[in-house]
Amino acid sequence: YYELVSDVDCSGFTNFERIGYCVGSFCDSAIEDIPFGGSLDGNEYTISNLQIVNLSINDSGHGLFGYINDSFIRDLTLSNFDFNYTIISSSKNYFGLLTGYSRNSQLTNVHVDGVLSVNDSGFSFTGDGIGGLSGFAELSTINNTSSNIIINAGGSSGGLVGFSDTNNITNSNSISSISSTEAATNFGGLLASTSYSTISNSYSITSITTPSADRVGGLIGNTYQDDISNSYSKGTIVADVRIGGLVGNLYSGGVSDSYSISNLTGDALVGGLVGFNYADISNSYSNSNVIALSTIGGGLIGEHGSGTISNSFASSNVSGSGNLGGFVGYNSFSGVITNSYWHNFTGNPNAAIGLDNNAQTVTPQTSLNYFYNSSNVPLTSWDSQDWTFSSNTLPKLSFEDISLPTGSVETSISSIFPLGFNMLLFTILFSFFILN
Repeated sequence: YYELVSDVDCSGFTNFERIGYCVGSFCDSAIEDIPFGGSLDGNEYTISNLQIVNLSINDSGHGLFGYINDSFIRDLTLSNFDFNYTIISSSKNYFGLLTGYSRNSQLTNVHVDGVLSVNDSGFSFTGDGIGGLSGFAELSTINNTSSNIIINAGGSSGGLVGFSDTNNITNSNSISSISSTEAATNFGGLLASTSYSTISNSYSITSITTPSADRVGGLIGNTYQDDISNSYSKGTIVADVRIGGLVGNLYSGGVSDSYSISNLTGDALVGGLVGFNYADISNSYSNSNVIALSTIGGGLIGEHGSGTISNSFASSNVSGSGNLGGFVGYNSFSGVITNSYWHNFTGNPNAAIGLDNNAQTVTPQTSLNYFYNSSNVPLTSWDSQDWTFSSNTLPKLSFEDISLPTGSVETSISSIFPLGFNMLLFTILFSFFILN
């Protein structure tokens, strides 16, 4: 058990040797792996100004902690970290400001801000996980965490976590700017890709610029059998295909009581809430600007392939080419829509569904004000414990903080990265830890 008893300023100390590491593709298979398995209580103190400058790596797990297993980290802030790595092998790599790889661990009340840059040096990013808090997290509980992060990297980059597998993520958020020129997959304002996880009461404010990328979402890039509830995203995304204001590619699991307000531009499969959907969605909405340059754009969903959309609405602006719909761009295969509405206004496609292979119906409304009133369908089925309603705005989630950053995403992000370094060597770090 370790605890901080003071703030720690690491100015002037570069290329810190990570705490714990692993050598295999997944940090649970090699006998050479040495994880950090203890507990760290930050006592609300801050570690600041740590740098890693152009470090060449050929193994897995990089951050303040390379690999944690059966660990508990709480009440800690990492401020103004600047990590820069170059990959020199084709093995899987995981990068985060707090930890590269988290397994069987608890992260509670941990907050990070800084810059994370990863150069692939000609090697593929397939399988990499890059996140503001953790590059890869599995079998872990992540609660009341946040990141303010700039990420310049390849695939599988998320504002909070890169890859998430079988985690419980609650009350967490990320403000992020993520960019990549790679023809890669999985980018998300909160999570890049997730499976078998629960995400609730969380949000992201993001700017994602990945012109050649697939599966890009304001909250999550790619999901598989995840439950997402009481969450939202705001921001701007420029990508290639399967782009969603909330989720890029939603497969199995589902979304409930969530929304997105985003500016989205892509080639195809662009949706105000979800780009490509094969899951159930309920009590949710999007009020986004959707541009599908080639084909398939929808105010709520780009392509709805399977699952049921119920008690939801879209008040988005949709433009571009091909199959465009105010609610769904392309309803393919067995997609079902019940008790749902769309805002039909001048300049929007004059159809709720651009191309419908399953004969579904969405009710039009010509007034945006209709969706302000909780007495109107479908809002009558929304739980007032989850939502707050006003006579002059669209619904908001009950947990939302009224002090959220204002202005553009870029302005909010730039304001959170202080400049300058004080002169105190990082060698004093562990003198501030007490071993009990």
